[in-house]
Amino acid sequence: MTGSDPAGACNPTSITAPTFEATDNCLASALSVIPTTDGPTGPACARTQTWTANYTDACTNAAVPVSVSYTWVEDVVIPVIAVVTGADPAGACNPTSITAPTFEATDNCLASALSVIPTTAGPTGPACARTQTWTANYTDACTNAAVPVSVSYTWVEDVVIPVIAVVTGADPAGACNPTSITAPTFEATDNCLASALSVIPTTAGPTGPACARPQTWTANYTDACTNAAVPVSVSYTWVEDVVIPVIAVVTGSDPAGACNPTSITAPTFEATDNCLASALSVIPTTAGPTGPACARTQTWTANYTDACTNAAVPVSVSYTWVEDVVIPVIAVVTGADPAGACNPTSITAPTFEATDNCLASALSVIPTTAGPTGPACARTQTWTANYTDACTNAAVPVSVSYTWVEDVVIPVIAVVTGSDPAGACNPTSITAPTFEATDNCLASALSVIPTTAGPTGPACARTQTWTANYTDACTNAAVPVSVTYTWVEDVVIPVIAVVTGSDPAGACNPTSITAPTFEATDNCLASALSVIPTTAGPTGPACARTQTWTANYTDACTNAAVPVSVTYTWVEDVVIPVIAVVTGSDPAGACNPASITAPTFEATDNCLASALSVIPTTAGPTGPACARTQTWTANYTDACTNAAVPVSVSYTWVEDVVIPVIAVVTGSDPAGACNPTSITAPTFEATDNCLASALTVIPTTAGPTGPACARTQTWTANYTDACTNAAVPVSVSYTWVEDVVIPVIAVVTSSDPAGACNPTSITAPTFEATDNCLASALSVIPTTAGPTGPACARTQTWTANYTDACTNAAVPVSVSYTWVEDVVIPVIAVVTSADPAGACNPTSITAPTFEATDNCLASALSVIPTTAGPTGPACARTQTWTANYTDACTNAAVPVSVTYTWVEDVVIPVIAVVTGSDPAGACNPTSITAPTFEATDNCLASALSVIPTTAGPTGPACARTQTWTANYTDACTNAAVPVSVSYTWVEDVYPLQPVRQVRPVQEHKRGQPTIPMPVPMQRYR
Repeated sequence: MTGSDPAGACNPTSITAPTFEATDNCLASALSVIPTTDGPTGPACARTQTWTANYTDACTNAAVPVSVSYTWVEDVVIPVIAVVTGADPAGACNPTSITAPTFEATDNCLASALSVIPTTAGPTGPACARTQTWTANYTDACTNAAVPVSVSYTWVEDVVIPVIAVVTGADPAGACNPTSITAPTFEATDNCLASALSVIPTTAGPTGPACARPQTWTANYTDACTNAAVPVSVSYTWVEDVVIPVIAVVTGSDPAGACNPTSITAPTFEATDNCLASALSVIPTTAGPTGPACARTQTWTANYTDACTNAAVPVSVSYTWVEDVVIPVIAVVTGADPAGACNPTSITAPTFEATDNCLASALSVIPTTAGPTGPACARTQTWTANYTDACTNAAVPVSVSYTWVEDVVIPVIAVVTGSDPAGACNPTSITAPTFEATDNCLASALSVIPTTAGPTGPACARTQTWTANYTDACTNAAVPVSVTYTWVEDVVIPVIAVVTGSDPAGACNPTSITAPTFEATDNCLASALSVIPTTAGPTGPACARTQTWTANYTDACTNAAVPVSVTYTWVEDVVIPVIAVVTGSDPAGACNPASITAPTFEATDNCLASALSVIPTTAGPTGPACARTQTWTANYTDACTNAAVPVSVSYTWVEDVVIPVIAVVTGSDPAGACNPTSITAPTFEATDNCLASALTVIPTTAGPTGPACARTQTWTANYTDACTNAAVPVSVSYTWVEDVVIPVIAVVTSSDPAGACNPTSITAPTFEATDNCLASALSVIPTTAGPTGPACARTQTWTANYTDACTNAAVPVSVSYTWVEDVVIPVIAVVTSADPAGACNPTSITAPTFEATDNCLASALSVIPTTAGPTGPACARTQTWTANYTDACTNAAVPVSVTYTWVEDVVIPVIAVVTGSDPAGACNPTSITAPTFEATDNCLASALSVIPTTAGPTGPACARTQTWTANYTDACTNAAVPVSVSYTWVEDVYPLQPVRQVRPVQEHKRGQPTIPMPVPMQRYR
């Protein structure tokens, strides 16, 4: 007997039932006994189960029953910890003492609550957010741990002043023309702030000249505890410059399309800039020479950007030239060379083309030729093409030669040798005659091979003719020449034939043998001649008796006929043959053989050279499917009717294709029950048409699978009989539930006002319980005691509890809301104001300051006003600061605004010439009308006429000049750039001398062409 009693243990993972055996004096070995049990009983804390084994033997002798009881505890309910007392400072500042909270644990196995000593790591966190947490833990005797309960106290310790730091700054640092000036930003960090606080700095705006503009921002901050940070200032500087530089070409030597220049000298450039004391040499960029060799080009581009990124207009200079040292190539385009042909009807000259790297297409070339040369039988003509391009690059000359023959004279054939047999008999060989052809275009006679149809005529009058033909290379045909030979051929041997014969032809035991008769026929005889044969008489063994008669004949010409023999064969045989089994593949009772191969037989006979295959006879398979049999019988009678003794072979096999059937014998499916104590596998039996009784089948199983809440186990029985007939597998599946996991409650939605002011409604939080055995979360209705606390610190707590169907209780979850009720609006007041009140160009604008007082604040709060910045034209600048303040409860104070006005005018007026009638060097103008000027100013509604000053006409009569200069300074002392207009004219009433010579005028700029100019006429009095 075996057993594993938990002996009062807590929550054993499984209960393994004890096993029992019965020993009996009539049994060879002990017999396993299945006990009975009512299952577990008693409360969860004192669970018990008893198994009783009974056994009665085949003779009704009952054994004394044996019982085994197990005891254990089922306790998966966790204890619950609760807070008994607590005095949280709740964020107060510098509390004098901290009193720890007290805790109690209640447990389903305890008669009363148990005091729990919490653990704490002591105060933690920074001085401004001091916190201390006490955590109570409790685990019962069955290791069920209560959900830990923690209580945290918070308070503040704060005596540190804040610090101002520059967060961002984009100082142009003397940069040119910044698109915008982004003021630096400042932050104040305070030991009691979770994050840095943005600080709005003050600034007097940009000052100084355009090329050295400065602006300074200063940040001040005082925290709620009146700790003032040290002020921090940031200054920016930048330059305003938008005048672009100018690039000019200094020198240049363009090859202007010349061929193969020895060197290319790049042009040089200079840039002049309003911020440079002198012109600056500019290095141009170039991609180098480009384009094909015959059209080379190179462009130099000068770019220049001053320190303020003012880019000059790029200036480019392009040079062009030709690079050509490649010789042209001549190619033959067409050619019709007779190539030695005879008597061509016409000679077509070849054509040539020259290709050149500087030509768009090939150029036809006319060749030169000296005309045909050489004798008629070897005529030749050569054409040569030459080509030199425009750059004197000479192509390699190309020549084409044609050859042909001019020949119309026919050749002549002559017989050289001949040996005619002249009718002789059977000459040993016939030597053909030989021929030669002579031709005017051959250096010597040419051997000619004659044609012949071969010997013709009867053998006794043989004839053969040879004919020689010859056509020269120019199709001139010679007159054919023939030679004929004659002779006799007689080598035909006589022929012997069998006239009569009666061959037994292998017959058995003939009664008599009659010899054959022969005749000889000859081409020289009128009729056949009887021939007497020779024979040695019968020979060979009895089964192969033979006798041969041979006839011979030689004619008068010693032509011997081929001897002719006649052989008779017969058998002398009275011995019976013998049959034997050669092969056999008896299935010997095997199951369902794929095929039955019949046995093979051979007969051996005294008159056979080898054994003879014998085809047996059979009635086919017989008997029931499980005992099939087939017999083959071989019979053989030889050619002489001698019959062998018959031989038989029998095969046996089984035909079985019926599959066995598996059935379930027993099964105890838990059918979804919870936590079954044990799982008893089902039993199976297989019945088979070839078995006397059913056979027990051991099933296979992969063991329990699936999640704990849907455990499943499948047993599958398979069986294959001796003939490999597989039964249809039978499966049995059990299902049950394993669930000791407590559910978990979670907050689904929560709309905690979180201290918000005057919430319109309080929406209770919603809760869901998730359980390992639920397909989806389950909504849980919480309990609440309703809102508590004063209006400014309202609070309400909802607690959700849930116990699943298996009495597993979830840890309760609570959600608390807090909010404020406040509808009193704050009040904003102006603290300081420094309105320029329309003054001009104030050095700085100091924004007004504001304070807000609120019923929920201990002291007035500084309010940072908003402003769109200065607006309006420069001559009527205005800026409004508006202070808004909304308290934490969205109670908005009535906005308060302060507006400043002033004038910004640093723009100089601009003087323009309105009218002018410059004589422009004219001679003797009748009158001089002074130009008129106007000044436009950003602070004037319209242009203002300006009276210029002038010193009157100056200079010699031939170069009179007068200059008028207009000056203007506006009411703000901004002086316009003076504008001058000069007139020039000639006062000349004397005649001119004739033009005497022309001389070049000096170049005005380097790189510009020199233009011849006429010299003015000399004046004289």
